[in-house]
Amino acid sequence: MPRYHHGDLRNALLDAAYALVDREGLAALSLRRLARDTNVSHAAPARHFEGLAGVHAAVASRGLKELLEWMRRIPSGADPLTRMRRVGVGYILFAFEHEGVFRAMFHPDLVPHHGLEGVREAYDATFGYVVESVAACQDADMIRPGSAHELAQYAWSSVHGAAVLAIDEQLSFHEDHESYANRATGNLFAGLRNF
Repeated sequence: MPRYHHGDLRNALLDAAYALVDREGLAALSLRRLARDTNVSHAAPARHFEGLAGVHAAVASRGLKELLEWMRRIPSGADPLTRMRRVGVGYILFAFEHEGVFRAMFHPDLVPHHGLEGVREAYDATFGYVVESVAACQDADMIRPGSAHELAQYAWSSVHGAAVLAIDEQLSFHEDHESYANRATGNLFAGLRNF
């Protein structure tokens, strides 16, 4: 018999879904599995989310917020270009550390559901931080002028590609994850420099 022992069942369900997706991937996620893992009735997850798509969206939204925190891990006193590179390093390291959630965040099934569970807001906040980082570099005359939004799209696309190719093991590299992330972002952002 299920036991209703959670003071905040919605967050308990989300914690369990996030951990499951991170550990086993999005394919392992189901409302039945989520109910079993949290020891509640099979109907309980549906009362707190808009179906499985809602759970997926909630996991993605939390993942985007956590990704932003990784991107903000910047040493104090760093110049704007170093700070922007660290944004890319944080992005790639998050992909290595949270591969299941990272894949769920950018899964094509999520696109129609950007309105669910704050996904659009979380994505906009994360991308907005990249735009701010680009603009700070432009203000310091460290990267070329132009639309900060467009250059941020280039930077995001490049770093995302480097992350996906690495976690898909499509790239051969013989270094630790942080060294790879530093090398990849250094090479990618060289194309933005204001020479």
